[in-house]
Amino acid sequence: MFKKSKSKQAANQAGVPEEPCVLGPTLRFKGVLSADEDLIVQATVEGAIAIPRRKLTIGEQGKGKADIQALQFIAEGTVEGDIHSEEAVIITKTADVSGNIFAPRISIDNGATFNGRIEMQRTRGAKSSEQPEDQAADEPVVEKTLEMVVPVKDSARR
Repeated sequence: MFKKSKSKQAANQAGVPEEPCVLGPTLRFKGVLSADEDLIVQATVEGAIAIPRRKLTIGEQGKGKADIQALQFIAEGTVEGDIHSEEAVIITKTADVSGNIFAPRISIDNGATFNGRIEMQRTRGAKSSEQPEDQAADEPVVEKTLEMVVPVKDSARR
């Protein structure tokens, strides 16, 4: 009666869930949180979050006092700590982020609060016509470094 698509079957056979895992707002976690699946955190997490091959979202109710490593990272809630991403960091208008960001692509929406330093790096092995030939290919190349504070326009939103 019901059939799963081949891509859903492949995902299930590989042991990786199709939907992201969600940590609810009543959860309090201290330590190193790691996963090999997409994760949405609405909880309070202290320590470190390591999801180097998947997408991590700190939801609007989420609070992370942690250093973060993720393939892609989306901040919608409160984050305090350094963020390392291989692909992109997105800070939405509801986010409050304090810490340094290391990623090749970064987006900060109007209304977001950000306090820290940004280093935009190419991923390892990426080449540019501007890169000297004698430089090792596996070294990250810093493209831009920014320091900024984004003020909160509407302090009543929290």
